[in-house]
Amino acid sequence: MKMSIIIMMSFFASLHPISMIMTMILMTIYISFNIYLYLKTSWLPFIIILLMLGGMLVIFLYITSLTPNKKFNFKSGPFILFLPLCLFFPKSNFLPSAINKMDIFNIFNQNNIMFLIIMMLYLILALLVIMSLILASFSPLKSN
Repeated sequence: MKMSIIIMMSFFASLHPISMIMTMILMTIYISFNIYLYLKTSWLPFIIILLMLGGMLVIFLYITSLTPNKKFNFKSGPFILFLPLCLFFPKSNFLPSAINKMDIFNIFNQNNIMFLIIMMLYLILALLVIMSLILASFSPLKSN
């Protein structure tokens, strides 16, 4: 949970599109690793990583064609302000001690609520990245 908050804060602290893509890739790897630890199967995290990396590759090629040599600046002010907040979050019991391997379809129960919240935050983050790319003033995706 703390790791996802740190990754989210680094996303909001970054202004460059390539750093946003890197934080999305880090969040994908983090969520896929948690899915693997929970389900004990590697097929679902592997599919998620392949889909997200394919999408990020397309977005990366699109961004590099629009901004070829933009300077990469990282402002650590907002990130440093929210980093101490991570210390106040309690340790979550995300992974139960005994996992039933046949219980992979029961993801909407009380034990998995943190997993669902992380997935929802990830989808909101993906929506924000896509909307920030589309709403750019010199974007070819805007219709005249």
